[in-house]
Amino acid sequence: MSAAKLVGLTTILYLIMALQSLLGLGVFLPILPLKEVLVSIMAIALGVMYWKRDKKPYSYLFFYGLIGLLFSNFTLEILLSAEERVAFNNEVSDYIGLAQFLFMGILFIYLSLERVGEKIRFNLFPFLTLVVVTIINFFGEKSWEALAVLPLAIAFYIQYHKADEDQVDADKFHALKMWLVGFAVLGAIDALAIWINK
Repeated sequence: MSAAKLVGLTTILYLIMALQSLLGLGVFLPILPLKEVLVSIMAIALGVMYWKRDKKPYSYLFFYGLIGLLFSNFTLEILLSAEERVAFNNEVSDYIGLAQFLFMGILFIYLSLERVGEKIRFNLFPFLTLVVVTIINFFGEKSWEALAVLPLAIAFYIQYHKADEDQVDADKFHALKMWLVGFAVLGAIDALAIWINK
């Protein structure tokens, strides 16, 4: 399965579940931590699938997803009692968030400093997105992270839509870009659903 198809199917699944909840047809609530689980699963899957294409960035993507899945609220609700979750969040959650931020920052640096042949091309848009994401994390507003990535994700999707198959195959960061598309769109769906539910 290609990166675009995996991200597309995951996005459609989450959108259906969000609509189901908003229409009162199911028990799913967008505010539940399913989004972070899906984002993490996409990161793990794409990290494994595209690891041979460029080992370092896809290893970082894999570990971003692994940390997100192991320490997500969804997983912790299954493994820990309410008191244990509170203690865990007080002691460890900040470090988990910091680790994920560092991995994401490294991925943005890879996208900002793209190697083309023997030269390195500086891409301003990913770098500016990294700056915005850094500011958001500095002020502890992690919920805005996906919306900050959304403009870059739209640009990546337009780039993918215009590219032919050979160009997509030649882009070693294609799967990483598609993951960012999924990350941003799932975050936008979540934010919109929460806003509608208010």
